[in-house]
Amino acid sequence: NTDPDMPNYSTLISWVYKDNELFYFNTAYFDRTNGYEAGPKVLLPSFFLKSFSMDDDKLYIASNQLGVDIVNKDDGHRISLVNTPGEALSVLRYENFLYVADRQAGLQIIDVTDIQHPVLMNDFAFDTSGYAQSLDIDSENNLLSVASGGGGTWTYH
Repeated sequence: NTDPDMPNYSTLISWVYKDNELFYFNTAYFDRTNGYEAGPKVLLPSFFLKSFSMDDDKLYIASNQLGVDIVNKDDGHRISLVNTPGEALSVLRYENFLYVADRQAGLQIIDVTDIQHPVLMNDFAFDTSGYAQSLDIDSENNLLSVASGGGGTWTYH
């Protein structure tokens, strides 16, 4: 918790949920004494949300066949959309890159240095010999793992 107006024992939580075929993003402060106080819900532009990652002001949404949506967390407006060659099932942001488990297209990497004009790094696509489904990053050891169904687990350094 970095908010000076909240007690030290409170925690900021964020979640995405589906209501009547629409996806929403919300945040709340939670503590054991007061329960939680939710902020306003934000309508998201994606109808095919599979997973998301976020930073201070943006959501990165794996939007299945649409690719990856980059959305303003405060108002839900799309900043940009990156079409990937497969079905984006999982996305993680690390430094200036998005790593995407792109199902049949394996691991895809998107440079988000210019958030208005992200670049799919075609020279850095990796075939994972299966359906890439989920990701995990060990930033301390500079490792990226991709679960790829029948293709097993791939680890990149």
